[in-house]
Amino acid sequence: MLVTMTTTLVKPDENKNKRKKEAKNETSGNAQLGFLEKNDSAPESSQKFHKTDTLETILKDTGKEINALLSKYAQILSERAAMDASYVEELEGILKEACSIEHHLKLKRENLRHSFAAIAGPLQNEEVSGYLRLAFFSQLSIVKMLFLLISFTGFLLQKAILTLVSLLQYIPGIRNLVSKQKVPVTYSHKKGLECISPLFSTVEETPQAIPIKLQGQIPKWLKGKLVRNGPGKFEFGPDKFNHWFDGMALMHKFEIEDGVVNYSSKFLRSDCYLTNSKNNRIMMSEFGTLAIPDPCKNVFERFMSKFDLSKETDNCLVNFAVIKGDYFVSTETSQMHKVDLDTLESKEKVNWKKYVAVNGATAHPHYDPDGTVYNMGNSYGMHGSNYNIIRVPPQKSQPSDSSLQGAEVLCTIEPEDRMKPAYYHSFGMSENYVIFIEQPVQIKLWEITTANFLGKSFLDGLSWEPQLNTRFYVVNKHTGQTLPLQYHSKAFCFFHHINAFEDQGCIILDLCCFDDGKVFDIYRLQNLHKAGEALDQTYNVLPKPFPRRFVLPITVSSKASVGQNLNPLPYTLAEAVKEEDGKIWCTPESLHNEDLKEAGGVEFPQINYAHYCGKKYRYFYGCSFGHLVGDSLIKVDTETKEMKIWREKGMYPSEPIFVPEPGSSAEDKGVILSVVLTPKQNQGSFLLVLDAENFAELGRTEIPVQIPYARAWPAVRPLWQRVSAQGWRGPAGGLKARCNSPGTEQPRLLHGHLLQRLLSPLPATASARAPAATGSPTLFPKPEQRGGAEAPGHLSHSLARSRPSLPAHARWHPSGAVAMALLPARRARVSRRAAFSACHRLHSPSLSDEENRKLFGKCNNPNGHGHNYKVEVTVQGEINPLTGMVINLTDLNAYMEEAIMEPLDHKNLDKDVPYFADVVSTTENVAVFIWDNLQKCLPTGTLYKVKVYETEKNIVVYKGEGAASKK
Repeated sequence: MLVTMTTTLVKPDENKNKRKKEAKNETSGNAQLGFLEKNDSAPESSQKFHKTDTLETILKDTGKEINALLSKYAQILSERAAMDASYVEELEGILKEACSIEHHLKLKRENLRHSFAAIAGPLQNEEVSGYLRLAFFSQLSIVKMLFLLISFTGFLLQKAILTLVSLLQYIPGIRNLVSKQKVPVTYSHKKGLECISPLFSTVEETPQAIPIKLQGQIPKWLKGKLVRNGPGKFEFGPDKFNHWFDGMALMHKFEIEDGVVNYSSKFLRSDCYLTNSKNNRIMMSEFGTLAIPDPCKNVFERFMSKFDLSKETDNCLVNFAVIKGDYFVSTETSQMHKVDLDTLESKEKVNWKKYVAVNGATAHPHYDPDGTVYNMGNSYGMHGSNYNIIRVPPQKSQPSDSSLQGAEVLCTIEPEDRMKPAYYHSFGMSENYVIFIEQPVQIKLWEITTANFLGKSFLDGLSWEPQLNTRFYVVNKHTGQTLPLQYHSKAFCFFHHINAFEDQGCIILDLCCFDDGKVFDIYRLQNLHKAGEALDQTYNVLPKPFPRRFVLPITVSSKASVGQNLNPLPYTLAEAVKEEDGKIWCTPESLHNEDLKEAGGVEFPQINYAHYCGKKYRYFYGCSFGHLVGDSLIKVDTETKEMKIWREKGMYPSEPIFVPEPGSSAEDKGVILSVVLTPKQNQGSFLLVLDAENFAELGRTEIPVQIPYARAWPAVRPLWQRVSAQGWRGPAGGLKARCNSPGTEQPRLLHGHLLQRLLSPLPATASARAPAATGSPTLFPKPEQRGGAEAPGHLSHSLARSRPSLPAHARWHPSGAVAMALLPARRARVSRRAAFSACHRLHSPSLSDEENRKLFGKCNNPNGHGHNYKVEVTVQGEINPLTGMVINLTDLNAYMEEAIMEPLDHKNLDKDVPYFADVVSTTENVAVFIWDNLQKCLPTGTLYKVKVYETEKNIVVYKGEGAASKK
């Protein structure tokens, strides 16, 4: 049974809460005031209140009513409070402090009475709850008032005490304590929940793949690797982690081939894992756990370590991501680990900070069809924080380049409060726009920066602020411009987007929303290890997530009237109403029926991402929460709001993964994969395969080892298909390539960045076997048709299922081959300009002062002089047949930034640049310096010319003449 409550204070009926004497006086027409009411006919001296001697009478008469109210809501408080023993102890300590505060405030009560008239005037014009008024002016003790506030607002007790003190001192500002928006929160009254503690216990890794038994029939086309990630170790020695999100990352792999499934797992060898293991204790702080100071340090060292903010966890336990064909595990810091999918080994650690000015990035990037990656991350500076949208190009210029090379900040958004930016776990993306939601879950930077010193974790710095609205930002992916319209909605909290698409000049945005942002605290490990009544109480106060649809109009006509609903779409009831100040107030549509409420809501949403991300869609899949973790899988039809459900008692499925059937255009034609776990020792976990259309079970594979509940939320491409491909260079420099997906009749299309690799120059020996002449389209046979010998240049890649387009000179053949016409090699030159400012003095150490003055004139002035230099860099090369580019301009810009701007901009060339210590800083030598620097980072043979403008009249061109060596 579900109960709907409100977290805001509701003003009671005025007549119901008036005393009988007041009602009588009003009836007789006397000029006396009702409770906190003003009578305009009263004399000036009494318009604010009665004479003060009536205060005692008011307090006495309302005392009984208040006591009745307390009894009425005491039951609500007990139902909502799921307090364990440790929290009760903390509560008792706080109550002692409250009593002390109460004693102090009693001393001020007489002063309060005498100034009562002055205080009540501002109060009656404020939007203050009736219950809060009664509590304030009754004979309630301060402690009782605190309980009353907690029962309605859900604030922590410590915050309620501070709020109360500020209320007494700054009464005119009391309105800010009460949310204007009434947010209904759905709770439940379940009993007898099963203890799931084993799902959050440390397990052993399984580095060597083991076969697992298959029951049922899975489709023959289902081949490849399913990888997932999540916490798998929750303690080191005597130290234990506090939160589910803190456990050490354990990577899992299911490899499916010809109906046989192999399973393996491996802990990520992150720095924090290795350090913790070596010291047998927690050495690095995580989301909800503060590292304990090293006992081997002296007192001073331990004290100073509290101010060390440089340590950042690389425990990448959230998600897998693919960038430029490389696979990474990620978390919400700036650290990622590049991993080998075959061995699950970490190959290298990559830091976003080295490529773009952010202090972290989400673990849920989005992908364009061409492989371009979008992500978001915060940056912090002297003036607070910013939100940044990051774009990473789809291809590497050179195989040795980092996957993040060329990353750039597409757009920077300033928070409403730069010292309290919003926490966000993901963002939305349509075909042309990125959508960022600033939710009222705030990161209090001051608390975060002082966390070590105060003994707090990152979790302690998060604050749910329901009195604030939620704001939406819409950014054009192509221009980086933020739309000028301001979109707002009532307060809600979310983790995951479902999808976003564009229709009739609007963005349709679907989310899984919580009406209460205190969900983080529920997933402390002490709650997840509970059993019996304590577990029931914890679940019953857990906010439930539900799918909602928002409509954001991209443009608004100047003729639109205030109060007009700007949603033109007939298939959704969501509203976007224009307000007087020009802002758009968004009211969502619920995408579910009552059955989903009974199921416990839905999270971990997944769609047919490869074909429907950013496009109009109909179905999504997720986990419903009849327990603290998902206890069933559901499929939701967003058009009819009907749902299909898979559930098995005592089993807890992880997030569903949709794998489309090859060659099918139907949105729900494919299978759902989910790892289903059980806390029972006599039962095994299994990989479940469902028919995505009817949600019927096709098969399952039993896992003979224990697996923890993972919060791996793969945003994209969880299944990789093994594809072999061959390529040749033609006799006239043209390129050929083919690919074939073994064991399947369907052709496999190569991603742009992988096809690019096939189109790259191959070894010269390969050209001898090229089977066709220039310009003739050719279909390359499979290797077995050529006697089984693989052609030189044979490549093998793992890639996701998708359908990027091929170049105009290529076509797909039903056999799975790529036919490409050999094109003559086309070459071109590309130029890009940059500008920098620098000062210098023309002076040769080989000449006397007199000779220098005579040679350089005013430019030899000892005080120096400056220029605004302009540099034009020209590169040359073949036009890539796939991209149509000689070089990606984003990469060229990065090379110029490294070779020109960083060493020269706003520098004294003679003093700040070592190169010019013994070299005269003429424009000619500046050009040579730039050439040499660019040669170090540009691909071999691509740099053609450097042109430096000292002034509009003085120009130097250098093409590397006389260089000792050319890269």
